[in-house]
Amino acid sequence: MPGPATPAVVAVAPAAGIPSGTQLLVPKPAVDAALAQHKTERQLTNPDGAAAMAVRRQGEARSEELPAAPVVSVEEPPAKAPVSIPCPRCRTVAEEGAAYCRVCGQSLGRSEPVLPLVPSSGLAGLTHESLSRPLASGGASLHLSSRTETYAPQMGGQSWGKLVQLAKDGSDGSAFPIQAEQLDIGSREGDVVLKEDPYVSPRHARLSREGGRWYVVDLGSTNGIYLKLQGKRPLADGDLILLGQQVLRFEVVMEAEQALRPALQHGVALFGTPQTPRFARLCQRTVEGITRDVYYLYRSEVSMGRETADIVFADDPFLSRRHAVLRIQSGIEGARSFTLEDAGSSNGTFVAIRGRERLFGGEVLRIGLHLFRVELTSNEQGGLS
Repeated sequence: MPGPATPAVVAVAPAAGIPSGTQLLVPKPAVDAALAQHKTERQLTNPDGAAAMAVRRQGEARSEELPAAPVVSVEEPPAKAPVSIPCPRCRTVAEEGAAYCRVCGQSLGRSEPVLPLVPSSGLAGLTHESLSRPLASGGASLHLSSRTETYAPQMGGQSWGKLVQLAKDGSDGSAFPIQAEQLDIGSREGDVVLKEDPYVSPRHARLSREGGRWYVVDLGSTNGIYLKLQGKRPLADGDLILLGQQVLRFEVVMEAEQALRPALQHGVALFGTPQTPRFARLCQRTVEGITRDVYYLYRSEVSMGRETADIVFADDPFLSRRHAVLRIQSGIEGARSFTLEDAGSSNGTFVAIRGRERLFGGEVLRIGLHLFRVELTSNEQGGLS
């Protein structure tokens, strides 16, 4: 049998007839029952607290029932390793997707993407690929690329001829009919727009018919218009020559410079390289707009090229071994004339026109990175005499 309940000691608050500090012995079950009743009365008088307590208990019970979510590790895919492509000519490592070597221009066996046709005035726009001319010796091809030129010819109009763009293998590319007495070429303005050519001015060149004759006119461009040589061409002081990647300024030596004699310093002859006559010079112009090397001309014939020439540019892969020849001829009373001729090179020799140049048909023009051939109808080739 259970023993008697342990009495609880309860302090009694002061009341009438009961001295302060008096302690009463009360059975423990009576105390527990009184505390439970007090708790119930508090919940009844504060229903919001009871409801919140119930919700909290219910949530704790559910959280104990739900299983923990699994932890999933997400790993990034491994980065694709870049593909290194060595140039077969100079062994320079090229970037993936490159069509030409950035050092020597050697083809890497990739063709450039063909852009989609661009509609213009209801007609299909003409899309042009890059140009190049291969070297006969199997070397690099001259990269002359640009993209996205559009031209909308007039249907049923008179045709004076056409402007033919040369493709990378030297064959005919897209043709632009000449249906008016004026056709402009530029990077942002004109009839033929070369949008992505960084060397073309906004309105660069014009084909113009004046008095029954056709001309190509430089519209004040930054880089000029270069005409491909067809035979010998006379040179004048200040002419710009383009062969391979070399831009050379031709300068005639003035009489005062020709009259220079060995120098004296403090009455003593200055020691140095023996004196030679100088009739003209070629000044190499760089992309910085400055002159780098100067080549003086004193022989009656001076050749230029990549290997077997008097003036050698060994690092230019677009030059032929013997590319061009400059000749000096003496005339009456010591007057001299200068002519330039291509020596059968693969990429040709060009001279910048001065302002305007008459066209007869068949001329090849270089405008920026583009090559064009001018074709005129048979009745326009001669023009007026």
